[in-house]
Formats: sequence, C-alpha cells, structure tokens
Amino acid sequence: MSSKDDKNKEEALDRFLQILCEIRVRVEELHEYFDDHMGFAPDGITWAHVGSASHFLGKLTELTDEAYERGEFANTGKLEN
Repeated sequence: MSSKDDKNKEEALDRFLQILCEIRVRVEELHEYFDDHMGFAPDGITWAHVGSASHFLGKLTELTDEAYERGEFANTGKLEN
C-alpha cells in the first residue's frame, strides 16, 4: 500500500472518530433532555406529550435497529467486513 493510501486511511479514521465524538455529544444531550422529561412538567403530561415521546422513540428505534441489524435492517450484512 502506498503512503498516499495510508494517509487517506488515517484521515478517514480521524474523521470517523471525530464523528463518533459528535454522536456521543448528541446522545448525552438526549440523556439530559429525557432526564428532564423532555422539558415538560411530569404532573402536566397529556396525550400530546405521549405522542411527542412516541415520535422520539420511533426515530431512536430506527437508529438502534439499523445499528444492530434488527427489524427492517435485519440480515443486511452491514456488520460483516
């Protein structure tokens, strides 16, 4: 492999790790958001709030299903190199 290929791989790895750090920041933000009941007072929760929480759950479920090849993403072979 040439030094250009090595440099390209190093740059790709560096950017990949930067993106993972950015993802971790977003996940931590979501932890805080959900720990705070999404900014809603627990004693004032209505079905509209349930709908909002359900919306978030759907999006997060899609992401975790893709990451772990579950549901519609099952048997995609993404985890194989």
